[in-house]
This record gives sequence, C-alpha cells and structure tokens, in this order.
Amino acid sequence: MFGHQIGVIPSDYIKDTFLVHAHNQYLQIFLESGIVVLICFLLLLFGIWKVYQKGLDHTIVRWSACFFLGILVYQSVEISFFMNMEPIGLLHWMIIGLGMNAIY
Repeated sequence: MFGHQIGVIPSDYIKDTFLVHAHNQYLQIFLESGIVVLICFLLLLFGIWKVYQKGLDHTIVRWSACFFLGILVYQSVEISFFMNMEPIGLLHWMIIGLGMNAIY
C-alpha cells in the first residue's frame, strides 16, 4: 500500500536483471511509494489539466497543454519527471509552469 522505498530498482527484487528502473513513471511511483502516492500524483496531473482548461484561449497555454499531453504519454515509457534524467524533467516542469504562469 505504501510502496517499498524511494529509489527502489527492479534488481533489488528480481535476480539476474539489469533493469535500473521500471521504464514507466506511473509504475515506478507505485513501486516506490504505493497506491496512495500514485493517486495523489494522478490528482496533481488532473489538477494541472483543469487549470489549463481555464486558459486555452492563450497561445502559450495551448502549446503548454499540448506538450503536457505528450509528456503524459511519454512518461508511460520513461521516468524523467523525478529521476533518471533530471535535466529533462526540469525542462518538462518548466514548460508546464510557463503555461500555468500564463493563465495567472
């Protein structure tokens, strides 16, 4: 229910594997922190989308919302939001933040 630990890797639990991570952001969050944190993360993403819906008349917000949807799909095959590739994750969060900033 609360996961194994932050930074867990599959080779800790599966012998003879080279996997460094789950290659899926949502699965990695579930393994590390459990269903409670996964639901909170999904609610955060849903909240970001609801904020984007308020400002879709702005060009910057539309571009940021399109990028956000692409990120959600991309995170199903990579984990760059929080770990593994921190500079790319920071770029993702910056573009999301630019769109949110344009709304407010």
